[in-house]
Amino acid sequence: MKRFCHITLLLLATASCSVKEIRDDCPCYFGLTVTFQNDSIFQNGNAWCGIFNEDGSLAEGNVLSEMNVRDTTMSYRIDPRRTVSAVASSREVVAGKVTVPLGSEMTKLSAYRQDFVCTSEFVDGVIDRQDKQYCTLDIHLTEAAMPFASQLVIRIEAPYNGTSFPSMEAHSGEFQYKAVFDASGRVSIRIPRQGATGARLSVQKLNAFSATYDLYGDMSMSGYDWNRASMEDFSFPVGLNSTTGTIEIPDWTPIELGDYEF
Repeated sequence: MKRFCHITLLLLATASCSVKEIRDDCPCYFGLTVTFQNDSIFQNGNAWCGIFNEDGSLAEGNVLSEMNVRDTTMSYRIDPRRTVSAVASSREVVAGKVTVPLGSEMTKLSAYRQDFVCTSEFVDGVIDRQDKQYCTLDIHLTEAAMPFASQLVIRIEAPYNGTSFPSMEAHSGEFQYKAVFDASGRVSIRIPRQGATGARLSVQKLNAFSATYDLYGDMSMSGYDWNRASMEDFSFPVGLNSTTGTIEIPDWTPIELGDYEF
């Protein structure tokens, strides 16, 4: 049986409006319970919970450490009453975003947003899921390209470098990462959610050539959904024709490079 970790955010009301008063401006005391399964990324290290106002500004955020601790008590007072967005994230949200610097692959970010209408004096809410905010590209060489594995470099450039909060949309910013194939001819790269065209994948043979593909467009044409709440991973092979100098991703449009000596 799986054991669940419960992180309960409760507020003890120290004062309340009189029942004789007009209550439109009275505060709402909001209790939020966040539940995580044992194998969740939230279980180790720090995580983060926050309450956002209707305009997207942060009302209050809290770093939660030791997520396997059974209970954590925190206080949220919604004043005046309004709709708020409660967010649970596996990484701390700073200035409304989780992003990665140039040269780094996307962090293993899981996060979820739930909106709550706080129109009564006490409201309880639950977040019981997490959505994956990154895609792991599994790129592998075809058998014919394996002899050149140590000479090939994969480079990804994209116009989005993380996730914005509380919208959970792609964050606009430059993303760059490069990697080399391992001995088995594979490379794994985590990339952030992309909000529009612009992501490119380049394959470069050292001291020889490079070829660039429309990563966003070609993945979309292959049926990949960039807007899916929990992002899926994506796998594809890369082939190299040593006779004509062609790098191709099967089922994608090949790029002719001319004649090269390999």
